[in-house]
Amino acid sequence: MSRVVTDALRKRYEQIENQRGRASVEEILAIADRAAAHLKRPYADHSELHYGEDGLPK
Repeated sequence: MSRVVTDALRKRYEQIENQRGRASVEEILAIADRAAAHLKRPYADHSELHYGEDGLPK
């Protein structure tokens, strides 16, 4: 009985490992869409964030 359980666990583990492959393009685009919903628009200009009006770092 323990051998049957061990074999079943090995097969299931192998299935899980095979499912961990690379994400498809559709999955990546879905992730990007969900992340984009949380971004503030319009985007801030990076130079405004890091440099003062005199052009020197803040």
